[in-house]
Amino acid sequence: MKERGIQVEWLYKGLMGLGLPEESLAEYLTSNGLDKRIVLPVEGYLKLLEWSAKTLNTPHIGLKISTKITPSDFGLLGFLIQYSATVEDMLEAMERYQIILISAVSFNYQVANGLCEICNRVLHSYNEGTRHDIEFSLAIAVASLSKMLGKNWQPIRVNFTHAMEGSIDEYKKLLGTEVYFKQKNNSIIIDDTCLKAPINDSNPQLMNMLCQQADQILCEIEDKEDFIKQVRLSMTTHLGDGSYTINTLCQHFNITTRTLHRHLKKYNTSYKTLREQIILNLAKEALLKTDASVTEISLQLGYAESSSFVRAFNRLGGMTPLQYRNIHSK
Repeated sequence: MKERGIQVEWLYKGLMGLGLPEESLAEYLTSNGLDKRIVLPVEGYLKLLEWSAKTLNTPHIGLKISTKITPSDFGLLGFLIQYSATVEDMLEAMERYQIILISAVSFNYQVANGLCEICNRVLHSYNEGTRHDIEFSLAIAVASLSKMLGKNWQPIRVNFTHAMEGSIDEYKKLLGTEVYFKQKNNSIIIDDTCLKAPINDSNPQLMNMLCQQADQILCEIEDKEDFIKQVRLSMTTHLGDGSYTINTLCQHFNITTRTLHRHLKKYNTSYKTLREQIILNLAKEALLKTDASVTEISLQLGYAESSSFVRAFNRLGGMTPLQYRNIHSK
């Protein structure tokens, strides 16, 4: 299936704002067969970030780009963020409509014990471009929240799954709080009381019109051949979220469960089958590419007990997780 890619006009603006000559950008894009497209394939987008960081000698280019753009530079998604009524409405808009901007990255948020964790997940193999994108995504989210909640506001903490690059001071300067690395999620932790905070630029009438437009675009995405891919993306993004159900998935696509079942049947699959395929594939990748224990992998995939994960893996893969690791890692 063809990957939808990512709209990148905002990125061109940010890079030139950091001093990258337009001629150098155009030359790079042309030499890589991309020209100056409005939409780049995800791989091309990540390589552009990596090249730009080296060209500008800026190891934290993702953080830096966040200082040169605003949510409105993201087009429809940015306006949905800007005109939401509350912070929680804004987060819901980001979670539901982010696939309009990019198909391989997803935001979601969870509330528990008085805290809200806003997660950014990249469903792409890790490289330097991925790191830049993650750092940009969390930095622009912090900047947007700061504008909404006041200049004295700051998140409780920011987490990254990757190791620290360079000095911690650069991270603290732009994120405004304690930053932790090699964590379970790429996320921002805020007090859940922030969720009900009103947004000054809120415009209910305009928001309603924008949502209608966004819903139409989602329907167009649904009607394309990559519908299954988008379903897989949403399911994979929320795999470790115990509150995520088939109803949550349907809300994400603004369709009923009956409609979802009908579309999946058209592709000779089902919600259960897709979920099992995702779990098996992610488990196999983790077993071969990481040193994580079976217990750690089972927890990351949403299993409360490793024994349940082992039974499921054995049923789906025909062997236990350790047998798979021992056979295929040789």
